[in-house]
Amino acid sequence: MAQATAAVELLAEKRKLRKSLFRWDLIFFTVSAIVALDTLGAVSSQGAQAIFWLAVSAVTFLIPYGLLTAELGTAFPVEGAAYEWVRLSFGHLAGAITAVMYWISNPVWLGGTLSVTAIAAIDTFWGAPFGGVAKLGWLEFVVGALFIWIAVTWNILSLRYMKWVPNLGSIVRLSLLGLFAILVIVTLLAGKAQGSLGGWQPTSSVFISVIGVLVFAWVGFELSTNASEEMEDPQRDVPRMVVGSGLISALAYAVPIIGVLLVVSSKNLTNVGSFVSAYQTVVGNVLGGTGANILNFFVGAAIVFSLLTSGTVWLMGADRMMAIGALAGSGPKGLGRFSKRFGTPVPVNVTSGILATIFLLAVVTVNHLYSGGSLASLFSVVLSIAISTTTFSYLFIFPALVILR
Repeated sequence: MAQATAAVELLAEKRKLRKSLFRWDLIFFTVSAIVALDTLGAVSSQGAQAIFWLAVSAVTFLIPYGLLTAELGTAFPVEGAAYEWVRLSFGHLAGAITAVMYWISNPVWLGGTLSVTAIAAIDTFWGAPFGGVAKLGWLEFVVGALFIWIAVTWNILSLRYMKWVPNLGSIVRLSLLGLFAILVIVTLLAGKAQGSLGGWQPTSSVFISVIGVLVFAWVGFELSTNASEEMEDPQRDVPRMVVGSGLISALAYAVPIIGVLLVVSSKNLTNVGSFVSAYQTVVGNVLGGTGANILNFFVGAAIVFSLLTSGTVWLMGADRMMAIGALAGSGPKGLGRFSKRFGTPVPVNVTSGILATIFLLAVVTVNHLYSGGSLASLFSVVLSIAISTTTFSYLFIFPALVILR
């Protein structure tokens, strides 16, 4: 009886969904999910070996993971797809654990590395207001909270219109990375490069340090399938989404990482600031003076917007998965309610924002009390937490991809 009631409630909520996603929407959606600028610095900080392990992980993980996702996304095109895959493979309990961990990892990421990298970009490209955003805990929290709640607001509004957030986010980040590549080439031709690609030979120590970050960076193919019933034609478009976004994402990671390693000396590579510092360096090398200041302003805005769209798109997918899981008994049913006006899971969206804000407040407070407000220290902590929670969320998803196949 309880299962029948849950099924009726689930169907009632699904009637509020609207078909809004087409082929290019899905490609841009997934590019925004996979190509996250906050991980560029973390990967490139490992030096030239990062390129080797990037290529290895793309061949051994990204390609098979993408192919399996394409197959299951076509065979099981349901809302909250990743939850349903795990439930069908391992039962309700495993599905419930996956839904909760998949969902909770995103407020942690949004309030953690994304917010921290955005703050680093603001301090680097827009000067250091009030002595630097990162220097004042209260200002760091205010900026981070604003960042979080813009993402939450975009999630609450109708996907029919808000799909343009990841679409535009993908265009902006790819343009940003393309401009970076051009500036790196000009810097190389001018003989101003301070880095090198030497020392790329693999070692176990770097593998241990970088592999978790690389897998964390690559995941995201299944994210859009959590909105399968909002797609125009998932059987046709999901495989094309995987191929298109996979190729774009691989290039979008490889090119800037190589660029960072070429223009920044190895001693200046840091987890939070490598990409931001490299961009500032090449802008200064090519333009200098007033021209550099003007371009830096727009580059800073583009980086912050790109980070914001990454957080937004992950909430779009994860919140839908949690909502479907909640309706099936994985959480309070109130979290599974979809807005009749917007067709979005507003209770989960708001809860995600609250959790992200609490996490941000906690890590900023602890960081200023015990690490002197260091962004690098803060980034290391929040990245480790984000990777850990994300890893737990995929413990059932990856085996489910193989089992259902």
